[in-house]
Amino acid sequence: MSQLNYDLEISWEPEQLRAGQTVTITVKVNNPQGEVSSMHLSIPEEGFYESLRRAGDNVFALTGQVPWEASGIYPVRFYARDASGNKGPETVVQVRVA
Repeated sequence: MSQLNYDLEISWEPEQLRAGQTVTITVKVNNPQGEVSSMHLSIPEEGFYESLRRAGDNVFALTGQVPWEASGIYPVRFYARDASGNKGPETVVQVRVA
């Protein structure tokens, strides 16, 4: 079992997502226990996996386009890995796309 643990603060800009629009996701790592080397998000049901770029001290970000075919509510899973590749706990956010 991994020693990696943390609390994630996740924000979206814009907050109301629409198909085809550009979105920036920012993840702030609070109370890290262990070293967070990378941050990832996934929507396994859609076959979507992406890594976020480091945007500061314990801050990661991703800018991309909401797929044109997206509509509905999606469980987006966020998780970190340490330098050895150990996966930390997932934080799941329900995201609505209009």
